[in-house]
Amino acid sequence: MSSPKSVFNSRIRLLHIVNHVAVLLGIAALILGYISINYLWIGLAAYVWFVLIGTTIGMHRYFSHRSFKTNRAWEYVLGWSATVATVGPIVGWCGLHRYHHSHTDTDEDPHDPRRIGYWNAWNYNWKPSKFTRKSIKGELADPMIVFFSRHYFKTIFAYIAVLAIINPWLVVWCYCLPACGAYLAISAVTVIGHIHGYKTFDVGDKARNSWITWLLSCGEGWHNNHHARSWDHRQGYAWWELDPSGWVIENIIANDLSKPDWTKAV
Repeated sequence: MSSPKSVFNSRIRLLHIVNHVAVLLGIAALILGYISINYLWIGLAAYVWFVLIGTTIGMHRYFSHRSFKTNRAWEYVLGWSATVATVGPIVGWCGLHRYHHSHTDTDEDPHDPRRIGYWNAWNYNWKPSKFTRKSIKGELADPMIVFFSRHYFKTIFAYIAVLAIINPWLVVWCYCLPACGAYLAISAVTVIGHIHGYKTFDVGDKARNSWITWLLSCGEGWHNNHHARSWDHRQGYAWWELDPSGWVIENIIANDLSKPDWTKAV
C-alpha cells in the first residue's frame, strides 16, 4: 500500500506530465497560427515571475535559506508564487533542501544524481529525506506557510480556475508553461549543477558554477558559490556571474540584508 507522501508526490509528477503535454499543444497551436503570438510574450512574463520570484527567490533563497528579510506582504506574494510554481509545498521543500545541504553528495543526499541516477534526480524521483520537525520549526510556526502547504493543490487549482474563466489559453501560458519552467530549473540545478562547470570554493562536495544551469534556471547557476555561502542572498561574485535574483532581492524585495536567522535556515 502506498504511503500518503508517495501518493502526494505521484500527483505532483502527474500534474507535471499534464503541464508538459499542454505546453506542447500550446506551442503547436502557436506555430499553426491558431492563436496569437501575444500568448507567447504573456507566457514568458509568467515564466520569469514564477521561476524567478516564486522558485529561485521565494522557495529557495527566502523560505529555504532565509538569506534576507522582507515585509509580510511580500512574504504572501512569495508564498503564493512558490506554491503555484508546483515544485512542492513550502514546508516539505524547505526541510528536504536543508537536509540536502547538510548531506550533499553523500549516501544521505536525497537527490545526488550519481547515487540515485541522473534520470531519477532530474524527474524528482528522489530518496526520502530524514529531516526533522526541528529543522522546519520556523515554517511550522508560520500560519501563512502552513496554509499554503496544507492547501497546496487547492491553491494551484484555484489559480487555474481563475485563468480558465478569463481565457482557457491562459491556463497553458500562465500556469503550465511557468510550472514546466520551474520544474526545469530545479532539475537543472539538481543534476547539471553537480556535474558541469567550475569551482571557485573548495566546499567538499561536487556543486559547480555552470552557465548551462544558469540558462536553464533563470539565473540560479552559480551553485558552487551557493554551497559555499548558502546564507548569502547573492550567488554571483565574479563580474560575469550575473545574478538576476540577487538584483531583484536587493533592489525590490528585501528590507534587511543582514545574516539570516540560523534557527530557521541552513
